[in-house]
Amino acid sequence: MQIVREDMPFKLQPTPAVGKDGKKLFFAQPAQKDSVSLRMLDDYCAQQYHMSRGELTRALEVFMQASGEFLARGYRVETPFGTYAPILKLKREITSPDDVTGDDVHLDAIEFRGNQEYLEEVKRWLAGFKYVGGFDNSLELMADVESLKKDLRECLKSHGHVTVRIFASKTKLSTYAARKQLDAWTKGDSPCLLKTKMGQQYIYTEV
Repeated sequence: MQIVREDMPFKLQPTPAVGKDGKKLFFAQPAQKDSVSLRMLDDYCAQQYHMSRGELTRALEVFMQASGEFLARGYRVETPFGTYAPILKLKREITSPDDVTGDDVHLDAIEFRGNQEYLEEVKRWLAGFKYVGGFDNSLELMADVESLKKDLRECLKSHGHVTVRIFASKTKLSTYAARKQLDAWTKGDSPCLLKTKMGQQYIYTEV
């Protein structure tokens, strides 16, 4: 397949830290807020890589089940593009190891670390970077928790549930920030949302 290189559009995001001149420091992040769904990836692979339609979806579903089994046993799972590993967290403060039981631990997240080969594969398609201007103010918006909770209540009232796309549109957060905030409300001792997979997306409902 012919490699068609493109520039990645990016925006700048201000940080709370300041530079030597006393002004806020910035970091760069991709300007693209949309995500590629599994269905879109499947269709693309069928067209560009001569795979059967649905083949990628089935392979990834099997991978999710098989890797989930090994991760549940405490293994790291190595792939051609990176490594997955379980991240554990204690539910309470522990000062004495003798007091710890299995009930004090929970699975907090699955960490993925892309390897150098995967990074090089991305670079093959990357021509350069193009500044498109503007700022992603997600960090500032996420600081106003009460406003986000108000938007969440309105989304739930209107739709009965909320998705990342609905919440991002309502709050003006980036897709990444919207997903991060919704996921945060599903965790902790008193979660207010329940995350459920429906088709190719996740929906969030009140607990």
